Amino acid sequence: MKSERNVLVCVATSPSGTAVAKEGLRFASLLGATPVFLNVGQNTSDRRQALMELIEKAGKNDLDEKSLLIRPGDPYSVIAASAVELQAEMIILGALNRDPAWIRVWGSVARKIARRAPCSVLLLSNGNPHRAGDRVVAGIGFDVQSAAAMPTILHIAREGHSESIHFVREFPNLENRWEEEDPPQARLTTEEYLVPHQKAEQQLLADFLSAYDLSGLNIRIAALPGREGMEVVAYARRHRADLVILPAARRRLTIWDRFFRHPLESVLMELPCALLLQRTTQSDVSAKAAAEMRSPPIEEK
Repeated sequence: MKSERNVLVCVATSPSGTAVAKEGLRFASLLGATPVFLNVGQNTSDRRQALMELIEKAGKNDLDEKSLLIRPGDPYSVIAASAVELQAEMIILGALNRDPAWIRVWGSVARKIARRAPCSVLLLSNGNPHRAGDRVVAGIGFDVQSAAAMPTILHIAREGHSESIHFVREFPNLENRWEEEDPPQARLTTEEYLVPHQKAEQQLLADFLSAYDLSGLNIRIAALPGREGMEVVAYARRHRADLVILPAARRRLTIWDRFFRHPLESVLMELPCALLLQRTTQSDVSAKAAAEMRSPPIEEK
């Protein structure tokens, strides 16, 4: 089955199934893509009927059989293979805010997909009282990935009529602010060190954003010292964000990244809200080219 643009929406016959289907339809519409629904299980007439009713309840009244795939097998393998087959632009699925302890080491299906998928992944966390995207927090690094993600971030915010969008830049909080041989009067306090650095980083972020059309959007920016991944999560919680958008990892994350704490693992450990991991695709080539001309200069990591 082929379509110019596909979004794979993973649904289950569970209480959260309708909510996931509804958000899947909304994001597919925002992206101008075709929603294809996937359920992992035996393709029985009862299951198909229940799923069709669930999807219709979510707002899709003209569902055809080709738009609902029911496939048996290991959930991760089925979802990953279906995404490749459909050349999906995004995978959308529900996720617990925090995995239960007994599956945390290996990770839930949703988090495995987030760590390894070849396309963008939207995790819809449970217990979110608002639509994903009403209040958006986007983590920004001055690199090609962030530049390539910007058109999608702005499109979601604008077409989704977001209440506000916060661009957050994390930078290292260096503990060693002086050399041992420096006299006491030359040693900076934490505030003396951080304040100018924070202002400089915030100015760089403002310069980065100045290359984009931000008209009609309620924009806020913040430069935060601390560990990458942890600060954006804390900020999202403080501001009651409904959606966090971050560049996806450049490679598949493994179990070792959980032990050595890849920045994204700090986010995946306990979702502050819905999470979109934006992966660069072929359609982002023009954004990459434009990124190289922006100030500050775009760096490959």
